[in-house]
Amino acid sequence: MKSQLSRGIAGILGLILSTGAAMAQDQAPLEAYARMPLFRDIELSPSGHRFFALVRPEGAEEYRFIVYDNGAEGIKPVYGTTQTDEIRFRNVTWKRDDRIIFSLRTNGSRYGTETVETRLFGLNPDDSKITPLFRKPDEGDLPVQIQDRIVSMLEDDADHILVQYWDEGRMAVRSVFTEKDSRHKTVMSGRNGIDFWSADKKGRIRSGWGIVNDKREKLIVRMPDDKWKDISHRVAEGAPYFNFLGFPDHPEKAFVASNHEGGLAALYIYDIVNDQFEEKLFESDVSDVYSVVQRDEDGAAVGVTFADETGDIHWFGANLAQDIIDRVRGAFPGHSVTLTSINGSDSHAVVYVEEGNNPGRYYIFDRAGPSLTSLPPQYPELADVPMGQTFVSSYQARDGLDIPAFVTLPPQYESLEDAKDLPFIVLPHGGPNARTFAGFDWEVQYLVSRGYGVLEMNFRGSSGYGEEFMRAGDRQWGQAMQDDITDGTNWLIEAGLAAPQRIAIMGHSYGGYAALMGAVKTPDMYQCAIAHAPVTDLPMLIRHENQYEGGSYWTRRIGRLWGDREMLRDNSPTLQADKIQVPILLVHGEDDRRVTIDQSERMVSSLKRQDKEFRYVELEKGSHFLDVGDNRIKFLKETDTFLKSCLGQ
Repeated sequence: MKSQLSRGIAGILGLILSTGAAMAQDQAPLEAYARMPLFRDIELSPSGHRFFALVRPEGAEEYRFIVYDNGAEGIKPVYGTTQTDEIRFRNVTWKRDDRIIFSLRTNGSRYGTETVETRLFGLNPDDSKITPLFRKPDEGDLPVQIQDRIVSMLEDDADHILVQYWDEGRMAVRSVFTEKDSRHKTVMSGRNGIDFWSADKKGRIRSGWGIVNDKREKLIVRMPDDKWKDISHRVAEGAPYFNFLGFPDHPEKAFVASNHEGGLAALYIYDIVNDQFEEKLFESDVSDVYSVVQRDEDGAAVGVTFADETGDIHWFGANLAQDIIDRVRGAFPGHSVTLTSINGSDSHAVVYVEEGNNPGRYYIFDRAGPSLTSLPPQYPELADVPMGQTFVSSYQARDGLDIPAFVTLPPQYESLEDAKDLPFIVLPHGGPNARTFAGFDWEVQYLVSRGYGVLEMNFRGSSGYGEEFMRAGDRQWGQAMQDDITDGTNWLIEAGLAAPQRIAIMGHSYGGYAALMGAVKTPDMYQCAIAHAPVTDLPMLIRHENQYEGGSYWTRRIGRLWGDREMLRDNSPTLQADKIQVPILLVHGEDDRRVTIDQSERMVSSLKRQDKEFRYVELEKGSHFLDVGDNRIKFLKETDTFLKSCLGQ
């Protein structure tokens, strides 16, 4: 059994996947860390005899979308195409073994406002025929902007899917034929204030959610008699957290995440008719629940996802998914095993296996063997390179709030007690309503390989620790959230881990904002700051976001343009550049649509006016995520040079 489970293969993907040899030394080159991972988005076909993946071998400029046969003769590519820096694959999924639904993402503009656009297609991998699933608009009309909001794949219908999109100012759900661009049949007409629809496993629309006039949330649910009931009181401002996660094959029931009993959000069965919670199915003592795993045939809950330091799934009793995970763990004792895909007939699965902070790899599990077929490692050149260990800890913020923290040390250190007076990088995460997890991180592992320690923290405003913890970050950009980061740096110094005069702060997106605010608010704490794709001007950010649907509703958690104008000004790096006393590295992608490049351009102008020391780098055709071309390598090279100059490492 074990020998079959650990079976590997060579030359599995042909010439398109020539993988570099593993490094046999302690310090791998920068490029080994900064190259994009080999695989993304692997998914099995309904039969399990095919799978697709985004694949980016060494030397490739972009990911290729490849479909493979997975049969008795081994794994062979049957179709492939390459995305470009301007057109990216998104939301790829199987409809049948001979039909794939996918969308392409590109940048656009409507009425003078920059937009993200998606186009939906069907693909037959056997003859390479690609079919647009939306008709070409009439002359003078604009195409549907977002075409890939799939509400249901309609498992019992081989030819149709349900897609929602705007029509005459309202979000409607339509049945889309997957073989050609025929007229779409309306399944659910749009309703005022509803922006997103949800369906059960059978494709029956069960709930709708949206924002009314940029002022309040609206939530409706379908009753057993097909009438709709408004339960917006469940999502009103100040109400306990409430979110539909799924629907069983029962018209009176729903799966809901809620914290109405206090603390973290747990999973409940909710009685739709009586508007009450019927049964608590699962509660974690470390994390909110995120999603429910349901059985396809009847929608029954078989598992629930939540997040400890590495992320986890709780399984309800004996089931196929848990059986697969247990079998693979038997072949890899002490490893983390994540089930990423399982086919419709439950004969095959894709699992991701990793150990600690070492880069992992994907395996295809065949129940009939049972056997495991290994795909090449995600980071081939790092296969035998020692990784730094991450230590899970916490510290108290100045107001007594407990802040979860992750300290990663260079590979030679086996405990926090061994490390003294190291040069350190403080690395707050983006979002800010996101969180950091333990596990392999290319950027962190590169930094520790060069002798730096790295501190990451889940400051207030981070997600997963309950609604109260996340809402504690509301209107606290540059204030209490920033204080949490400062308190973490002081904790490092007081513990003797960090050399006080050899600390840098860096981050991406909100983390980049926090890095700049660290230089503004604590100019004597850090020797330099690195900001990639940062927000630098809060009023400008709010004005920009308010151009889009629901923008003014969400930006209220940052602040009000008029009522909070002084607070916004005081916490905008662009408007406080005179306080910066250390060198700044500023990096931004020129095609970033999440945080537009003018945020960095404004910062550059302010730094120039104040005669500050800085370096500014624009990444050609870069997005918000360092995922275009070799921009990740370019960023890391700039970071490496900059850190050496300011920390002397």
